[in-house]
Amino acid sequence: MVKKKSRTNKIIKILKATYPEVKTQLHYRNPFELLVATILSAQCTDERVNKVTQHLFKKYRSAKDYARVDLPELEEDTRPTGFFRNKAKSIKAFCALLDGQYNGEVPASLEELVSLPGIGRKTANLVLSEAFDIPGMIAVAVACLPIFFTGGVIARWEGLLFFGYYLAYTIYLLLSATHHDTLPIFNTVMLLFVIPLTTITLIVSFFKAVRVNGHQAENASH
Repeated sequence: MVKKKSRTNKIIKILKATYPEVKTQLHYRNPFELLVATILSAQCTDERVNKVTQHLFKKYRSAKDYARVDLPELEEDTRPTGFFRNKAKSIKAFCALLDGQYNGEVPASLEELVSLPGIGRKTANLVLSEAFDIPGMIAVAVACLPIFFTGGVIARWEGLLFFGYYLAYTIYLLLSATHHDTLPIFNTVMLLFVIPLTTITLIVSFFKAVRVNGHQAENASH
């Protein structure tokens, strides 16, 4: 146990030295701009989002500005980020709510953030941790999946299930932007099958990783 704790402390020191300032690559000046930029970053690179917001944040200074602009104009301004119709609709909707109920300010609680149109827990936690220094869950990118494969911690079927979940989530984003009538059926499938299976897989993978690390620690001590 002492060796494991010592090893953990060494890893933490290395991570802190390597990544002293872990911040989002999105450019923003306040919580509101971060919220808008985070919505635009879905299925888009941070670099492209920053190019778009460089103009966007000069044109729209407050939630009221976004709420009052015509939707087609906002769609055109956000077009380079992809899925621009759905993003523009979400931004306009939550800005109208911010302007009407929160005096144009972004609330600093998870419950209030996820109640805004188009704001999920991942976006809410990112804004809370980055803009308000309130710890939240870690946002994990799909690009992390190869680490599991190359590390040999989880089996191939587990990795495929992870990939299947993210594929299903991508399909959900596409459907939400185009075919609203199919969403109830898709939501049912996600709740009954995809999410439970993925949760079970995460639990199995966690205990497997713990066991593997335990064996590695024993081998290192001999």
